[in-house]
Amino acid sequence: MHSETIKNYTINTEYELYEPQRKSIETILTCLDNGESGMIESPTGTGKTLSILEAVVAWVNKNPEKLEGGQIYVTTRTIKQASQLIAHLKKMKNAPIMNLLASRRHLCLNSEVSKSNDIDSACKKKNKDPNKEGRCKYYRTPNEKEQERDRNISLPGVFSIEDLVSAGGECNSCPFYYTRERQEKATIIFSPYNYIVSERISTALKIDLTGSVLIVDEAHNIDDVCRSTGSVDIKRADLVSLISRLGTGSGMESPEVANSMMETGKFVKKIMNYLEETTDVLNKLDPGQCVINSDNQREMSIPSKEMISTLEKMGISKLTIDDTFSSIELLFKDMIPDDYFFQWITQIKDVLKYIMNNGENKYGMVVSSDKISFLLLHAAAIFDPIYEKARSVILLSGTLEPFQELVTELTTKKNSFKHFLSADHIISQSQLYTAEVSQYNSVPILGTYQGSKHPDYISTLVSSIVDIAHSLEKVGGVLCFVPSYNMLTLLERKLEKHVKLFVENKNNSKFEYELEQYRRYCKMGKCIFLCVFRGKASEGINFRDHESRAVILVGIPYPNIRNHSVILKKQYNDRYLSSTGSKWYEQQAFRAVNQALGRCIRHKNDWGSIFMLDSRYRSAVRSLKISKWAIASVNMIMDKTKLKDTFAPFVLNQKKTPNEEEFVKENTSYPVKRQYPSYSSGNFKRFFQS
Repeated sequence: MHSETIKNYTINTEYELYEPQRKSIETILTCLDNGESGMIESPTGTGKTLSILEAVVAWVNKNPEKLEGGQIYVTTRTIKQASQLIAHLKKMKNAPIMNLLASRRHLCLNSEVSKSNDIDSACKKKNKDPNKEGRCKYYRTPNEKEQERDRNISLPGVFSIEDLVSAGGECNSCPFYYTRERQEKATIIFSPYNYIVSERISTALKIDLTGSVLIVDEAHNIDDVCRSTGSVDIKRADLVSLISRLGTGSGMESPEVANSMMETGKFVKKIMNYLEETTDVLNKLDPGQCVINSDNQREMSIPSKEMISTLEKMGISKLTIDDTFSSIELLFKDMIPDDYFFQWITQIKDVLKYIMNNGENKYGMVVSSDKISFLLLHAAAIFDPIYEKARSVILLSGTLEPFQELVTELTTKKNSFKHFLSADHIISQSQLYTAEVSQYNSVPILGTYQGSKHPDYISTLVSSIVDIAHSLEKVGGVLCFVPSYNMLTLLERKLEKHVKLFVENKNNSKFEYELEQYRRYCKMGKCIFLCVFRGKASEGINFRDHESRAVILVGIPYPNIRNHSVILKKQYNDRYLSSTGSKWYEQQAFRAVNQALGRCIRHKNDWGSIFMLDSRYRSAVRSLKISKWAIASVNMIMDKTKLKDTFAPFVLNQKKTPNEEEFVKENTSYPVKRQYPSYSSGNFKRFFQS
């Protein structure tokens, strides 16, 4: 056991801390002591998770009175990532009482309800009448819990999601409702951060950030999540479904409900009429006057100054919005028990009310023949209220810089974040090989629209990727990231002729299967996992040691410049924020690049290589858009000979280490068949699908 003092706090750990951990703990403790906010960037593999928990536990145990009734919310992107944090906390002594907030999808024990497409609605419907026959056997009223105490879930101060589900099953009691009851008793609460960002979810879960500490791990996408949370689509298909549900009335409704049905019908009809009119307008436009979206539909944006008048054409105004939506909400309360539609309607109302109250400049409105989209353009509309309530807000990730641009996106408050840390990596330069490949075998590699039209562009990419994979021999596999699924499909057909290839799939079960097979086979070398920037493989998955001996970056994943959400966001930043639209656009691309790079090195004794296949990376390296740990030394590769001269010796040196010699000796082959097994919701790992 190792013990040391940081800012007058005793930190006890199993091993000696890394320097990035010391600095991270010190920064977190400073924020907690002073009730201030901060941002911490610490590369993947530097022990960031342990830093969070060590600082929080030490601070809580020494200063329980400073929370003054508040709590510490430790949030991350998914339940799986929250579970990893809890696993670390279970090993710590004197850990405070914790709680885990998770959805019914992760916690429901009822086999009938858990198979429903809308688990929340199915659960509420089944338990609406506590005395009704057929009620869920795991659900219990407060009186029943008092009378049948032997059926109450009993858990220690720190528990995992598996512990919770197992305990609920043993005593036939609902884990989901147990976590709601435990809420007030807990000092540390773990949850996905969308539970905090969404006002609707946080209200339903009775989350009160007043005087509390909010820690957001893996916070590199927090601004995107805020904008997404504050946006909403009104789809023609949903309107049709709503009308269909209204038509299922019995004819015996109360006058109040009947009136609500009539008012809702009028409201929906006005929106449908507007969509019909929009379709006529779009069909008359020249192709250059509109944008073709991902669904191959024409769409156009409505200027912010015309947004209010456009809404009034649909019968939506400051005077009518509350009455209109009260009528709709009444129907969902008394007639249509459907959580999806209720949440959708509530979101529409919240967005439109914000727009009506002088918020139209923060929104973009995009219409097509099939839907109307209201796009939030500044994350501060969502994040500011969170920041104002909390005692401290601490954001952490392996990729947060540049800090000031992120601050500008998240808040309008001056001096909001006072503490910033950009930690170094814990590896030596000898453990990493980085190369920039601007051309290969005399063919330029440039992934722009024009550059990718070069007749030899794809074949040159394939040659360079295959040569890199073969250069690794039997020391491990390659993660190759591409900008889009279209590019992935194109390269898949070419690469599978030369290497053992596994491909990221949008389908969860197929992705898990491909990942499992890659992990088995990459031990033999000449093996590639073809992935997409911002995809499932780019974060949240631990590719250890031989699973990522090389990370290849093909092109730069800029957002689609013709997408209306991108166009409007750039225009908004140019007009209203200090960080320009062009800066935001660049940051979106290189944040994704740096996230992919984080798959390379996972711990102090790890080693790996990075290959940047695009001539634009040369200027990116010079302007420090790439994570600094990855570009301490950059090789220039132009052909197979140069690759052999510089990369082969690096690999050879790594193979001489004791761990690698043993690894190569034990290497065995595995048969691989890309045949997907069938997965059902019952036997797949549903606890960790988030």
